[in-house]
Amino acid sequence: MRVLRWLLCWKWGLLLSVAPIFAGAQPPLPLQPHKIKIAQMYYREGVANHDSMRIAEAFYEYGKLYTAATDYHTATRWFIKSMRIIEKRGDSYELARLHVRLADLAALQVQYTTSRDHAYQALAIARRCRSERGMIRACAVLARLHHRNWHAEAPANTQWPAARPDSGLYYLRQVERLAYRLNDPMEVAQVKQALGGRLAAHHDRRAIAYLTDALAIATRQNSGDRLGMMLNLASAYLTFGQPRPAFNHIRRAKLIADSAYANVYAIQYAVTYHLANYYRATGQWKQALTLTDTLRQWEKRDLIADRNGAISRLSIEYESEKKEARLKSQQEELALQVANQRIQQWFLWAMLASLVGAVGMSVVFFWLYRKNRRISRRNAKLVREQNHRVKNNLQVVASLLSLQANRLTDNTAQQAVEESQYRVQAMATLHRRLYDGEHLASVYLPDYLTELVEDVLVAFGYPYLQPELDIAPITLSADEALPLGLILNELTTNACKYAFPGHPDPIFRVSCQQKGNQLQLDVADNGPGLEGPGLEGPAEPRLKNADSFGMRLIQLEADQLRGSHQFTVADGTRFTLTFTRRKQDGSTKYPDRRG
Repeated sequence: MRVLRWLLCWKWGLLLSVAPIFAGAQPPLPLQPHKIKIAQMYYREGVANHDSMRIAEAFYEYGKLYTAATDYHTATRWFIKSMRIIEKRGDSYELARLHVRLADLAALQVQYTTSRDHAYQALAIARRCRSERGMIRACAVLARLHHRNWHAEAPANTQWPAARPDSGLYYLRQVERLAYRLNDPMEVAQVKQALGGRLAAHHDRRAIAYLTDALAIATRQNSGDRLGMMLNLASAYLTFGQPRPAFNHIRRAKLIADSAYANVYAIQYAVTYHLANYYRATGQWKQALTLTDTLRQWEKRDLIADRNGAISRLSIEYESEKKEARLKSQQEELALQVANQRIQQWFLWAMLASLVGAVGMSVVFFWLYRKNRRISRRNAKLVREQNHRVKNNLQVVASLLSLQANRLTDNTAQQAVEESQYRVQAMATLHRRLYDGEHLASVYLPDYLTELVEDVLVAFGYPYLQPELDIAPITLSADEALPLGLILNELTTNACKYAFPGHPDPIFRVSCQQKGNQLQLDVADNGPGLEGPGLEGPAEPRLKNADSFGMRLIQLEADQLRGSHQFTVADGTRFTLTFTRRKQDGSTKYPDRRG
């Protein structure tokens, strides 16, 4: 037997005591025009105001629309489209509500796992955003899942659970607690209705109190749900053997149905069904048989009408679908031809534009390349000229210092001026290497250090001394080569002044090696050691004051390189400097020119 759709399932998903007579899927119902207009209005407003939440609400309304039409697959697609927009804003009541809708749709399609997952997600989201209304809906759908006997409906090779009334009742109690906290009368009435139905199914007499309270609240609120609540309460009274109050509620429901719903078949059927149950419960078999025959006549008429209407609809739909398919095929073919022509035109224009752009860019790049080459050559020439002029200026300064030294009579002053001359000469050597070399801002270290050492030895009268040089074939930037050259110039000068005089076999060693990004300079001689703070070895007269200008210069240049240095006295004097290179240049571009 057929039961009206609005009495099939309450908000909490509990079926009435009337079971449907037809099994199997039914074709989708027509869409409700006034609800279509609402959804379309929401969508237009969302697009016009660039309001994504309004568009999501429109998609939600479409989902409800197709759910009411029993087109569950289309409804699911609309709900998912709405969810993709809403979930970007994080947890909210609207997101929990969508998961509840998807859980109900999955349950209607006998998809236990999907329904359960959506229900638990809805509850978790509602708890995180502290939405009591969202928790009510989530707990209600979980109650429906636990009250349903999924095991009886399980397909092959699945392990779906049987009904779990205790778990379902637990979630209904949660709904009741939240409904009272929310202070919404109809929410309280609905949960009491659901609790009463479950208790009546388990023959628990507390069901009467719950159903009575639900009906009282609905009556005070003048809700349209009170007719169905009257019938449910009457069914509970019949379950517990109390036909008189059951009849009173059925009679009240019949009065409402006859006055307000006289032409509504589903409501008339439900009232007649409950009245027949009352007559059977009280032994009035003649009246019960009469009403049962009436119900069967209605069912038979409905069945014949459904069959004839279905045949007519199928014939009309078949012919309409054939025409629509043919027309759609022609339209798609025409649209495809137009699209192909448009694509070909766009492709030709794109190819032409690409060709023109490629030619234009080639011309521009070639012009920029020529211009950059001219600028690079000009800059290289200017840098070389600058280095050449700096070198000449330093040579002039060195010559002036040499002339000044020759005119001095004081040996100490003359010695100081000569040392300054050698330092200036070291800087001039660096700049000469810069403008002579292939690189404008770096110098080849073996050539530079070798020339610097040999110039100092010749200047002090030791041209015959062959220094032992072991210098890595690397290039060094000018900013690092100058401090390194000044340090080596100072050490070579000190060796010529204090280590070599009076020595039968003077030795001078210079090593500069790279270890990773570290550069280490070692300078050693076999003369007497140093004396001063932090120095060990025999006393000697040449650097009794370790705070001399030369030592301060070495300290300053080492600090400029951000390196560490030390003197070691053992069979002569050894100086070690270690610093980190600022730039890693290649080490194989220049050959070793010493041999």
